[in-house]
Amino acid sequence: MAIRKANSKELEEINRMVPDVFKSSVTVDFDLSETCMRAMSKQLLQEGASYFIYSEDEVIQGFVLVDKKVDALEQKEYGFIYELYVLEAYRNQGIAEALVHFVNDYYKRHNVSEVRLNVYAGNCAKHLYEKLGFRERTITMSIDI
Repeated sequence: MAIRKANSKELEEINRMVPDVFKSSVTVDFDLSETCMRAMSKQLLQEGASYFIYSEDEVIQGFVLVDKKVDALEQKEYGFIYELYVLEAYRNQGIAEALVHFVNDYYKRHNVSEVRLNVYAGNCAKHLYEKLGFRERTITMSIDI
């Protein structure tokens, strides 16, 4: 097992999976084209985000897209997880947990003391994040009118 920054060939493979990432993590109906979903991830990369992969025998089993951001109110840097995805065949093997621990260690080495992410309330991954120590920080609420 190895976790490392994705190379260009692996980025192409991840790019093909991006629509699945969106569809599995977003618990509301949305109407984005696959091209649009891929463009959103590509833009994050162009702005400095990085994909790290979890692989074994050169087979991607999971990946995470992260970047460093600055809180507008606190004026404090934090790490941010945009995407965390484990391919279906490799789920429930501790890969997501390993990727989160990697991200935490990565940012600790870069003198960043907090990692954040967004998760939809109905996403089953929310329970994993809570188990790993993530807590609610802000809550977005809505009402249908």
